[in-house]
Amino acid sequence: MVTRILHISDLHFPSRDETVSQILTEAIVAKKPNVLVVTGDLANNPSYWWMFGKGHWIQVRDWLRKIQIQIEKDVQRDDAAQANTLQRYTRIIALSGNHDVLVSGLSGWCWPAENDFQRVFREFCQDEIYFDPKAKITFITLNTNPRSAICSAEGKALGGRLKHLKQAMDCHRDAAGIRASTKILLMHHHPLPVPFQGEDFLLHTRRVDRLLRFLAEQRIDLVLHGHKHRATWSHLRVGGATQIPFFVEVLGAGAAMKKNDYDPRGHNFNLIDVASGGIRQARQFFMERGSTRFLESRPSRAESEVGRLIQFNFQQPYRMKKLTWRVEADDDGDGKNLLTYRNLVFSRSMETYEVLLPQDQVVGGDVQGYELISATPSDFGASLFKREIDGSTGTYFGFIQQPTEQRSAVVEVQNYDFNTYAMDQREAAEKGLETDRDYIDLLLTDAVEELALEALFPASFRFEKPRLEVLEPLDKFDITHQGHTSQFTACLKQTGNRLDALLTSPPPNFRYRLSWDFPRFPQSKKQWDEGTARRAVFEQAYLDLLAIKSSRTDAKKELLWQAAIEGLLDLYSALEDRLGKKVGSTGGTLLNPETMDLSFMVCDRYSGRPQLRLILWNLRDEHPEVYRDFRLGIGEGNAGRAYKTKAIRLFDVEEAKRNIKLNTYRSFKNKPEHLVLVSIPLIDWRSKLPLGVLNAGVLTGPEADVFRGLGEPDMVELSETVHNGPLKALLGAADLEV
Repeated sequence: MVTRILHISDLHFPSRDETVSQILTEAIVAKKPNVLVVTGDLANNPSYWWMFGKGHWIQVRDWLRKIQIQIEKDVQRDDAAQANTLQRYTRIIALSGNHDVLVSGLSGWCWPAENDFQRVFREFCQDEIYFDPKAKITFITLNTNPRSAICSAEGKALGGRLKHLKQAMDCHRDAAGIRASTKILLMHHHPLPVPFQGEDFLLHTRRVDRLLRFLAEQRIDLVLHGHKHRATWSHLRVGGATQIPFFVEVLGAGAAMKKNDYDPRGHNFNLIDVASGGIRQARQFFMERGSTRFLESRPSRAESEVGRLIQFNFQQPYRMKKLTWRVEADDDGDGKNLLTYRNLVFSRSMETYEVLLPQDQVVGGDVQGYELISATPSDFGASLFKREIDGSTGTYFGFIQQPTEQRSAVVEVQNYDFNTYAMDQREAAEKGLETDRDYIDLLLTDAVEELALEALFPASFRFEKPRLEVLEPLDKFDITHQGHTSQFTACLKQTGNRLDALLTSPPPNFRYRLSWDFPRFPQSKKQWDEGTARRAVFEQAYLDLLAIKSSRTDAKKELLWQAAIEGLLDLYSALEDRLGKKVGSTGGTLLNPETMDLSFMVCDRYSGRPQLRLILWNLRDEHPEVYRDFRLGIGEGNAGRAYKTKAIRLFDVEEAKRNIKLNTYRSFKNKPEHLVLVSIPLIDWRSKLPLGVLNAGVLTGPEADVFRGLGEPDMVELSETVHNGPLKALLGAADLEV
């Protein structure tokens, strides 16, 4: 999991540039941060008009609320279309700066203004210690404003406040979680001098020695601040005689929207992506004078190398030589994902040695959980386990012993994505995909020396126009990071049905994607258009029967209804005839219609993603809503698979326990699942397109045993019987040529 933090500071709202303010608003909403941090100087002076619902504080508060509401709306709209890795909220944390509590930021008694600030922004100033157990991040808010000042904008690290924060962390109900989390200290004044900007004797922070001791002893990972209107960025190495060295990252934000006195590079905000394992990626964005958007500042090669070494050796508790993500897809569009960690080492002793596996989410498919394939050395006691945190379940692998440089670990796990990939444009169109490209991708949340991406598809498959892209990790609409994409484009290699990419030192907290165009489908456009038009007539005719019975009063609908009923009766007769012969030879029992389920399904393409719906169930006109509302995506469940592959399929609950590929069955809500289910696709003889599915399932053991006797010749004969009888009647009732 990756949490996105957007950091702004020194808004100075009455002195804001209105144009910059609008562009900044759009930029913040576009980034959809999980946490928006504002480190002080929201206004130029303390406000007393807030009591009358007026003043600059009220304007700033309304502006922050507007951003929060807009992000929420965008996230909700995006989630309605497909699953998203974003958290379902955006939290805003605001703290006061010297201008918020002192007149002109220089003189006054801070306590009254600070209380007023807390009242106005109480929804954004609730917790001095805010711990997010899901993201494994702790935000610590330190008030560095002095008690009073006369002609001074200095900050002060008061010992009492630092002691209070330490006690609050130690006594927190999640104290253990806080110690293991990424700890981010928020303050207004800069803890380090701002070099190359002249003297700042009226701006610096006094008693920084206390603050530095707090940073070291509490192992603070990141400090966010403002104050000087300059976007600084420093790494502070902290070590001791008995402590493993670590780095405190100090990141300052310049003035976000002030008309004047801003960073020479332009107005600024910072973006920090933090993985739950501790690894983080910080970036700075600037909008130059006269520009119309914020652009990312590109660090030099030396800065990138230093940052990579710090990430690799200090930010996360483990490191590895190579991470391999291999996807093996088959003709059904199912993918087996193999994830291999090589030369895995934990750099320090810990209570638990564990690694969070990537969260696997697919659109319109099923995900089977991870399983451990191998782990060496075996005496490390590697195992998989799940943990639920704040309503989300993550899968981890862990060790009972510490992998070291002398004895590193190699771990391989796998899981399955069912019904994920399309073999050609026809399959993509059938599933209702609104893109002309397919892909495999991995959200990299670890610092690794090498990342290998591999895609292996069926032998007859050929990748068309493949490319390697590096994407922003949390954007609903895929946003390409042009710099990283250009850096790694040459790493992509193609050999027939295989794609490979080996990336050296890939930046963490980005999404790495191999994508390609869907291959062309064999039908001509004219054949496809004629076939889909003919099928649409069939589908619409029978979908109209889903209306309440009182609306089916005309003769046409009665004809359609009788054709559907007779189709199921013919299916039952064909099964009884075919199985009866087998039962008769073995002394078993005949089928019992009271303990069977018979159904007719048609695809609904008119209310979102194409889904199979029940038109008729067990010959009942007004079946319960749980059945009427039952839906299957193309390729989902036994019936969806039969529809997609245009081949009869038999689901056997016993066989599914032994073969994970068969474990895609979907049961009705609050209803026992079928022991055996036969799904027969209805294939149009003219267009060769599927029109619907007839299903027959049993719930009792004796009948299931009879069904298990069906062999390949029986399945072929059963399909031919259905197409020669029920399908002709269904086509004729819909006024289509038989």
